[in-house]
Amino acid sequence: MHDFDAAATDTHEVVIGKVFAEGDIDVVLLAFGVLGEQLRDEREPAAAVAVAQVNYLGGISSGLASAQALRRQGHGALVVLSSVAGERARRDNFIYGSTKAGLDAFAQGLGDSLHGSGARVMVVRPGFVHGRMTQGCPRRPSPPRRRRWPRPSPPACAAAVPRSGCPAPCGW
Repeated sequence: MHDFDAAATDTHEVVIGKVFAEGDIDVVLLAFGVLGEQLRDEREPAAAVAVAQVNYLGGISSGLASAQALRRQGHGALVVLSSVAGERARRDNFIYGSTKAGLDAFAQGLGDSLHGSGARVMVVRPGFVHGRMTQGCPRRPSPPRRRRWPRPSPPACAAAVPRSGCPAPCGW
């Protein structure tokens, strides 16, 4: 057991190094965050920065240290717990949502950088979770999903397009 403080980014490499020194690691679960207090954080920028320090900068620091160790090891997965709040920031938690959006984009790029190393990244975006962080928060319904039009099947596309090639962005 090793103490870990997401806000203390200067300690992440050492702590994660100690964990990997103890043996082979198959899965690293990067699962931490603070919700903050939106109205206070809007009035006090330093409080908003503290939320970003944990949720985003802590994720970058520990994510990079973990990815480097997994790359050296030649296998393993880094599972990054993000949030649906990162896909669509809402008025009542846009500071938190923006930090998760940044973490999400970082994790996707980090996964790309590990291509061919044997290590990989998976981003998990749960919806509202009842827990200490959300205690007292009203559960809001998710916004309606945007309609995604079905992609034409290859035969339909081929039948509708001249032999010269498909000019449409249908991917076929």
